Formats: sequence, C-alpha cells, structure tokens
Amino acid sequence: MKSKRNSNLAAAIMTIISLLLIAVTISCRSRRANEPVVRRSELRGRVESLDFNRKRVTVAHEEIKGYMEAMTMSFAVKDENVLRELKSGDQVQATLVYDSSTNLSWLEDIKVTQKGENTKQTK
Repeated sequence: MKSKRNSNLAAAIMTIISLLLIAVTISCRSRRANEPVVRRSELRGRVESLDFNRKRVTVAHEEIKGYMEAMTMSFAVKDENVLRELKSGDQVQATLVYDSSTNLSWLEDIKVTQKGENTKQTK
C-alpha cells in the first residue's frame, strides 16, 4: 500500500512539474511575440531621386540576401541633413531598418561611396 501511495505521489509531483514547465514556456513565448522586432540589413545601391518634402530617397538597390530581391524603392530618411547631402546618381551604402511592430522602414547611416554625375532631384 505504501509503495502505491509513493508512486501516486511521485506521479502527482511529476504532473505538477510538467504543468509548471509548460506554463513557463508559454509565458516566455508570449512575451517574445509582443516584443518589437527590428531588422537591420546592409543596403547598397544608386540614388535615383530625392523628395525633400516627404523626406524620402529612391534607391535602385542590390539584392539583400535572405530579405528582398534587387529593386528600385523609395525609403524614408529621418535625418534631413543627410538627405540634403545626397545627389541623384550617387552610389550609397546604408542600413535598412524595418520595425515589424510599426510596419515602418527607413534608411540610416547613409554613406556616399561614389559621387554620381546626375543631379535630378525632386523638391
């Protein structure tokens, strides 16, 4: 009788431990799902045009491996001074930032790697 009681007690303890582990795992996953996910990728390309009023630059960029194909896209630029230094035709390297919690993306750390000849700009 004693060994049956001990085995029932052991089974109950194991069940409680298992349930606690499951609860902790679910709690950790839920917390991670609510945290904002910010992705940063290196971007290289050529400035096609500038829109100072909307604080945007259009760049024909190379493929960003594992993220997107090469294409021409318009990107937000938060630093207006950096935007004003760019010229159409400039080759640039930048960090593409995407925040999945807000579904917004922008370029930061923009560096001109080669000056372009073209001066087409949108004001």
